Amino acid sequence: MHKKEIIVFKLLPEKGHHYASLYLAEMLKLKGYTVFYAAEKEMEAVIVNNGFEYYEIKRETVSGTLINKPVSKIRMGISSVRSQIKNLKKTLLESDPYSRIIKDLNPAALIIDRSLSNYTMQAYAFGIPVFVLETTVSTAKFKRIPSLNSYHVPSDTLLSALLADLSWRKYLATEKLDRFLFGGLHGTMLKIAAKSNYAVENIDFNRYQSPGYRDIPELIVSPEEFDFPHTKNNNQFYIGPSLFSNRTETGCDPDYHDRMAKIKGKPLVYCAMGTMPWRYPGINNFFSALVDAFALKTEWNLVLCVDDDIVRRKIRQKNIQNVHIFNRVPQKELLGKVDVMINHGGMNSITECILSLVPMLIYPGTSTLDQVGNSSRVVYHGLGLRGKLTSVKSSSIAEKIQILLENGQFKESLKAMKERIMSNKNSEKGADIISSIIQSRKARTNNQPQNKTLVSIDN
Repeated sequence: MHKKEIIVFKLLPEKGHHYASLYLAEMLKLKGYTVFYAAEKEMEAVIVNNGFEYYEIKRETVSGTLINKPVSKIRMGISSVRSQIKNLKKTLLESDPYSRIIKDLNPAALIIDRSLSNYTMQAYAFGIPVFVLETTVSTAKFKRIPSLNSYHVPSDTLLSALLADLSWRKYLATEKLDRFLFGGLHGTMLKIAAKSNYAVENIDFNRYQSPGYRDIPELIVSPEEFDFPHTKNNNQFYIGPSLFSNRTETGCDPDYHDRMAKIKGKPLVYCAMGTMPWRYPGINNFFSALVDAFALKTEWNLVLCVDDDIVRRKIRQKNIQNVHIFNRVPQKELLGKVDVMINHGGMNSITECILSLVPMLIYPGTSTLDQVGNSSRVVYHGLGLRGKLTSVKSSSIAEKIQILLENGQFKESLKAMKERIMSNKNSEKGADIISSIIQSRKARTNNQPQNKTLVSIDN
């Protein structure tokens, strides 16, 4: 590169999605690219504090209504939901999310969050390399692998294969019912494809949640070893774990280190349920049951991270001496000190637990995201245990923690998983894949003979 070419990330405006991309962004910087994040204002600190360029954009319309269960939508009112989806369709057809980015930055490539896949084809229309970034495990449909909202843990039996197939049939049937009741985006996506000169047959609607694209490279930043064993699609590349070891976390409670210094001599359990736990049904009852479990087990300490002021105040009123509640903590640092982590099944927390060798107790917050499927993989690999958020009891929480503290097999499984992850070097491949495709596209554009080593990529 004679001058630094620019690569632009466009991700869902959530910290977890940005954290998952930082290692790849750093590898691209080391290859000589300038890395921009086109993001909403609330993401600026995460981007700039970690050493990347920030380009401000307005928030895209990404309707959370779409992923709600049909029962939840009915409660909201069919006409209300239909109106929201109608407005989303209009926005998708009229939006132009990339022209200004292309004009101002002239990027060599765009990397787009799969959670924004409804906006991917518009980028394809500009003729520059486009990549989809998947921040969880693969959401594609594979034989013998259950859908990502399934509690089924697969095995090699015929019954397991039937249950996995049933999970997909149930999910896709629910999606079909959802489209019938409320309207869906299939027709809108076909219109966008025609407008963007994108081949309709390459849209994969049989995916979990958002559609996939069969000819656009999909970079999966979760560890390949964590997923259920399966054959990948040709356009899928596992490049995880994509966790930036030197990332700057955006602050912790001012008294965090002083308070932590006073916690000594007991097993330490850490609980964090993600950045938006308020959206999970039963979360307040869960927090209450959790702290009651530690009232019974005074020989343990709990570090509980909750960003809701009202919830924190209610927990403090219980005055349980071995429960230490915070608003923000430096999670990566803290995981080096804890014996067990309780979390909601988010991919970043799971990956950090694996690399820190911390057994997990998973309470999936919702079945409409990836959390249930992630918890199934934790159980499959023997990395921890799980429960259900809506039916949790203090006694069951205590029993599960006791098992995780006493059974050394969980640590052994974590060690084996970490060794496999660190030995495959997948995290070093992402920048090479992107650079190779950029150079290959330039060679075709310039009518130059292609160097086949640029386009021969092992996924």
